[in-house]
Amino acid sequence: MSKKAKGRGRQRNQSSFWGDERSWDQSDFLPTWLDPVEVGTASGGIPFEFEAGPVFFEVFNDGVPDGTDSVVFTLSEGDGLGFAKSTYVFREPAAGSQLFSIRLAEGAASQEVTIILLDAGVVPVRLGQQGDRYGGSAGDDAIFAGKGDDTIDGKSGSDTLRGQEGNDTLRGRGGNDSLFGEEGKDNLLGGAGNDTLNGGAGNDTLNGGPGNDIIDGMAGRDLLIGGDGKDILLGGAGNDTIYGGLADGATEVNFGNDQELSGGDGNDLIFGGEDADLIFGGDGKDTLFGGGGNDEIFGGNGNDRLEGQEGDDTLSGGDGDDTLLGNAGNDSLTGGLGNDSLSGGEGNDVLFGNSGNDTLAGGVGADTFSFFSFNGVATIQDFSRAEGDKIQISKFGTGAMLTSQFAYSSATGALTFNGTLVMQLQPGLTFSPSIDLMLF
Repeated sequence: MSKKAKGRGRQRNQSSFWGDERSWDQSDFLPTWLDPVEVGTASGGIPFEFEAGPVFFEVFNDGVPDGTDSVVFTLSEGDGLGFAKSTYVFREPAAGSQLFSIRLAEGAASQEVTIILLDAGVVPVRLGQQGDRYGGSAGDDAIFAGKGDDTIDGKSGSDTLRGQEGNDTLRGRGGNDSLFGEEGKDNLLGGAGNDTLNGGAGNDTLNGGPGNDIIDGMAGRDLLIGGDGKDILLGGAGNDTIYGGLADGATEVNFGNDQELSGGDGNDLIFGGEDADLIFGGDGKDTLFGGGGNDEIFGGNGNDRLEGQEGDDTLSGGDGDDTLLGNAGNDSLTGGLGNDSLSGGEGNDVLFGNSGNDTLAGGVGADTFSFFSFNGVATIQDFSRAEGDKIQISKFGTGAMLTSQFAYSSATGALTFNGTLVMQLQPGLTFSPSIDLMLF
C-alpha cells in the first residue's frame, strides 16, 4: 500500500495567485494530482494529498514574463515521508509546456518545500562557496548564493535572490522581487515594488519596504516589517515579531495599509499599521496590537492579549484565557472559550461573554454586554444605566423567555435566572431586569 502525506500549499508571488480550482497560477503551475478543491487564501492555502515518489507539475509558458512565482508546501501528516530537498528551482519552457517533478521519500527530513519558477530566458548566476558580494544588472536577475555569508544587491528589475546556506543579506531594491533566505540568519530587504520574501530556516529579519508585499518568516524566531503598502505578513513557526508598518526606531513615521498579519505557531508579538488590519495570532501565547484603523484581531489558541487601540475594532480571543482591550472607538469584543477579561475602553462597545467565567468592563460609553449562553458566571464590573448600558441575552441559547425570570440582588450584586446565579454585577445598582435586560 502506498504511503501518503497530507498538508497545505500556498503561493508566493506578486501576481494573481488563484486561477481556476485546479491551477496554482492562472498560467504557470498546474498540479495534475489535485482534485478540485475550494480555492484558499495566501495564509490558509489549498489542502493536498501526495503519494510517495515523484510529484509532477506541468508548467506552461503563456508568453508573458510576469516575474518569479513560487509555491510552498508544508506537510501536516507524513506517514514517515518528507521532501527530498527543501528547495527546487524550475524555469518556464521556451514555448508550450513541460513536466517537472519533486520527490517525496520515506525518511526524508524536510517537512516543507519551496518551489521557485523562473521566467523563460532568465539564466541564474551561481556564486562561489565563500562569502561573496554581488550586484545584479538593470534587468531581471536570478542570483543564487553559495555556502558563505553573502551580500546580494538585485538593483533594478524583478529579481530572484536565493541565499541558500550562510547568514545572507539580500536586497531587491526596484522591481517586483522574490527573495529566499533559506538556511542561516538572513536579512531580506524587498525595497520598492510588490515583493515576495521567504525567510526559510533561521532567525531572519524581513523588511518588505514600499509596495504590496507578501512576507513569510517560515521557521525560526523572525522579525517581519511590512512597510508601506497592502502587505500580507506570515510569521510561520517560532516566536515572531511582526510590524504591519515600520518598526519602532525606524527613520520615517510612515505606516502601511496592511491587509493580513499572521503569527502562526509560537508566542508572537504583532503590531498593526495605521489602517485596517486583519491579524491572526495562531497557536501560542500571542500579544496583538491593532494600531490605527478598524482592525479585526483573532487570538487563536493560547492565552492571548489583544489590543484594538484606535478605530472601531473587532477582537476575538479564541481558545484560552484571553485579555481583550478595545481602547478608543466603538469596538466588538468576543472572549471565546476560557476565562477571559474584556475591557471596552472609550466608545459604545459590544462585549460578548460566551463560555467561561469572564470578566467584562465596558468603560466609558453606552455599552452592550451580550450572552448567548450561561456556561459559567460572568462578572460585569461597571454596569451603568446612566451611560446607556444594556445586557443582551439570547432566548435560544439560554432558554429565557421573559425578563421576569431574572432577579437582581442590590445587596450582593447577584443576577439570577430562575434562581440560579448567572452573572455578578456591582451591588447597590438601580437595576431592573425589565428595563436593563434585552432578550433576543
